Amino acid sequence: MRRITGILITGLLVLAGSLVNAQDPHFSQYFNMPVYYNPAAAGQDVEHIRLTGIYRNQWPSIGNAISTQGIQFDKQVSHVGLGIVVLKNSAGPSSLQRIQLGGAISYRAKFGSHVLAAGLNVGLIQKSIDPSKMSFDDQYIEDVGYDESNSTKEVFSFTHVTRPDFGGGVMWTMDKENSKWKPFIGASLLHTNKPKELFIIQENNIPIKTVYQAGATIRVIEKLDLKPSVMMQQQQFSKETMAGMMATFHFQDRNKASVGIYIRKNESAIIYGGYQWNGVAVGASYDMTTSKSISGPGAFELTMTYIPKARIKKDKIEKEKTHKEKATKKKQVTVATPEATEPRMLDSDKDGVPDNEDRCPQQAGLSDNHGCPLSDIDADGDGIPNKIDECPYIKGSVATHGCPDLDGDGVIDSKDHCPTVKGTAENNGCPVKNIPLTEESKMRMIKFNLNETSISGFETIEILEPISDRLHSDTTLQLMITGHTDEEGDEQYNMILSQNRADAVRDYFIRNGIAVHRIITSGYGESKPLGSNETEEGRSLNRRAEIYIIKKP
Repeated sequence: MRRITGILITGLLVLAGSLVNAQDPHFSQYFNMPVYYNPAAAGQDVEHIRLTGIYRNQWPSIGNAISTQGIQFDKQVSHVGLGIVVLKNSAGPSSLQRIQLGGAISYRAKFGSHVLAAGLNVGLIQKSIDPSKMSFDDQYIEDVGYDESNSTKEVFSFTHVTRPDFGGGVMWTMDKENSKWKPFIGASLLHTNKPKELFIIQENNIPIKTVYQAGATIRVIEKLDLKPSVMMQQQQFSKETMAGMMATFHFQDRNKASVGIYIRKNESAIIYGGYQWNGVAVGASYDMTTSKSISGPGAFELTMTYIPKARIKKDKIEKEKTHKEKATKKKQVTVATPEATEPRMLDSDKDGVPDNEDRCPQQAGLSDNHGCPLSDIDADGDGIPNKIDECPYIKGSVATHGCPDLDGDGVIDSKDHCPTVKGTAENNGCPVKNIPLTEESKMRMIKFNLNETSISGFETIEILEPISDRLHSDTTLQLMITGHTDEEGDEQYNMILSQNRADAVRDYFIRNGIAVHRIITSGYGESKPLGSNETEEGRSLNRRAEIYIIKKP
């Protein structure tokens, strides 16, 4: 029995040694360990930090044949990504172990809607064996059997080896706002210095590994993404090709569920399922063996990822709270009377509408008309009656006859080709010399469903959260948010709906610690269409909110 054990352990050692020599540990959930395969992926799509733990049990029927445990950490700091990967790979009952430690750094450069990243990996690889837990043929005595006291003549030059390890990679992604198609392509070259391993064989090197990846995130409908991907890697004589598709369903906030199926060519079919609760995500996969050369159960793999949101500083929240309290106090005017036990609101024209809510405080009116007489209806509440208001459903000023002019250049927004930059009437509201838009001043767009003001979880992560981070890092910036609708419904209803959409986006930023006085909102109703209201595609484009990041005046 002991002889069988010795042969089995020795066989496993040879098998595992050949695997480690010819091929690094591999994962079915390669999409959850991006930095391990390409250092250029460090920090990609990371809001704050990302910490992933992974466990893989290969060929469990053999009994602790090959198992891998690892941790990946990465973070994005401006254009720089930082990452750390630690892996432990074991074969047999503690007879062979490999520990890999790597630090990655990447840099991202944006060219329009294209993002190109390059990364480097610097680390260490340590391999060790424990001969005392192994048995050899020369320890068996004929007609007696295994004798532990019988010393072996097997000699190991080293049982513990540590070598430096280097690699690099590049990655291209497309980052076009509101695009339903976001492809990526990556390539990496690992173990470029071919670290030496010295056990029994005097000259033994870890071969260079090449990895190629490609895929895309496709928004099928508002809350459903499909992500096809393929990965090919080669290390000496070992080749691996994986391809498959993942479907992700987005729920409220950051919650989402994912299912996928992948094929490892000539080896296995892989099923995957995962779920994310706010900042914690778990994933599990199982390899169903399809190769005739491998029998029994396949590999099981489990991942857990911690992806917290960026913290909002307490002092910013306190400042916003103080500002709101001051604004509320300014609006309220109270008069104390000896008889009253509580303050009452001032009502100068005695029409039952308090002055702080009365748009005509010196003239008695109707509560349904905001305290104004019926003859002086002011639907948009800008203080200009409808009968002389050229934009009766959009707040404006006397100077522009009741129409809005956000940049104050005298050209109303509906006719201003540059509504956020002061210009001249002769140049349609734009500067005489066109000023190129900066990255900050480019418009970001949020789309809405028909008659809705809710924001999807995908747009929160892809559009609103990066803007929130930008405003936290630079207090000289402000937001201008405009709401818009298609032509469905009457004009007044659409004006209210458009304002509500702008306010819904504003409320998101307020909840994330942006002070209310840094945000300007305005509803335009159906007055500024981007597409034709004759087609569904055009109407979908018109149901939107536009976000502009601007400098304080």
